[in-house]
Amino acid sequence: MAGLSRRVAILGALGASIAGLRPATARQLAFNQRTAGAGVDFNVAWRDLEQRERRIAFRLPAAEVEAAMQSFRDFSIPDLYRHVEAAVIEAGQREGVTVTSTRVGEAVDFAMRGDPQRVRRLNQRFPAILDNARGLYLVKHYRRADGDAIYVDHAAAARHFGPILRPLADALRGLGGEERTLVGHALHMLQTIPYDEFRDPRTSGGGLDFAAPPAMLKINKGECDSKSVALGAILRTLAPSLSQVFVTLPGHVFLAASLPPRPGDDVLQHDGRTYVALEATGPDLAPVGVAGQRSAGFLAQRSGYRVFPVPP
Repeated sequence: MAGLSRRVAILGALGASIAGLRPATARQLAFNQRTAGAGVDFNVAWRDLEQRERRIAFRLPAAEVEAAMQSFRDFSIPDLYRHVEAAVIEAGQREGVTVTSTRVGEAVDFAMRGDPQRVRRLNQRFPAILDNARGLYLVKHYRRADGDAIYVDHAAAARHFGPILRPLADALRGLGGEERTLVGHALHMLQTIPYDEFRDPRTSGGGLDFAAPPAMLKINKGECDSKSVALGAILRTLAPSLSQVFVTLPGHVFLAASLPPRPGDDVLQHDGRTYVALEATGPDLAPVGVAGQRSAGFLAQRSGYRVFPVPP
């Protein structure tokens, strides 16, 4: 019998988006949701930037809402570690090698015991097994790794949830207006959803602060990651001609779309195209084209932020 040990740090720091805007002015007038058979019925009312009352009703698939809620509840760094450890142990079983693991701070010690050739084969495959298990877990929870940090994969999440939020987009389209007005309906509805950073472990997972759109709508609260992804997903069907990019800066994220810019709009250039800022976070009611004060400062400097396009 031969043995081999190796220590790995599965992932390091969490990269979180935490910033809100200015003192609250957004006003949600009513919110109700209830499960009815295979769907969850939502009724939402808010007061928009012109102080007009808006009301919509829509139904989302109950299975999609529950899946998003489970992801919201379950995601945590300890759970990621358990998932990766289980994958390595299972790979060892298939190879006929006994694998044990021990936590050492933010790293894990893996010990392999068995036939020397089998241990060598498993050890050669070890980095790929680790990367694959980690990647599958992050994709499942709409996250991505960037070096030693984990971030929400805003673009992938918006693309995934676009078709699922079609009923919400259709309800917003029913409010009427041209493209920029429709974008404003979605923007103001999300701004009026109560702001919450998901710091309470009783109501969120132990990891990065993010509720996928169906979960955010169900619990009726969210922060910049959750609201920005929801806006991107809604616009996939509400304004399908628009290209979208997510703009990340230290402690914050917002969406920008390829609307024709108007004088005074906060904009950015990316790959030869102009994008207009859409600040969904709240708690202020901000019009289309107005970024938060801090975000606008970064845009004016044309530096200090990263741009992530949403694939077609």
